[in-house]
Amino acid sequence: MFGLDFIDLPLAGTPFGTALEVCLVLAFVAWLLSVITREVSWIDRLWSICPPVYCLIVAFATDFQWARVNVMTLLVVLWGARLTWNFARKGGCYSRHPNYFCELGMWWVFYLFAVAASGEWVHWTGLGCIGLTLLFIPSLRMTEQLSVAKYPAYRDYQATTSVLIPLPPRGR
Repeated sequence: MFGLDFIDLPLAGTPFGTALEVCLVLAFVAWLLSVITREVSWIDRLWSICPPVYCLIVAFATDFQWARVNVMTLLVVLWGARLTWNFARKGGCYSRHPNYFCELGMWWVFYLFAVAASGEWVHWTGLGCIGLTLLFIPSLRMTEQLSVAKYPAYRDYQATTSVLIPLPPRGR
């Protein structure tokens, strides 16, 4: 598979380089659309579609010969489908932030794939999921604060619904 070759990257000419280049193009397009429309949620709209595309680029380029790539691609495609479905239904009765939970879970599972492949618990890929977890904590708090300020009934929702981990609703 050929890359877009508009940036000289260390991964140029590899499926990973192609996926990175597609990512950069889509990030630029999302940014440009947010500037033009003055609406910053373009990346949110793309987020359920883009990671499956990146994984499929790699899986197709390797002719689906790598079992780990195939399983990871399947997991990301399922995650993207679930995220898209969650956007479509607008809500959650088991978790206030099922998207955050599933995304964090996906990245931690990817770390465990690296551990399984290397046999080492201390693996550089752990930095990515730790970093994302640390990034999501303040983002989750900010989202909660904005929701409480915008929707008066949100406090009732908080009282009955788990913040992150999907659990049965608490007593009403």
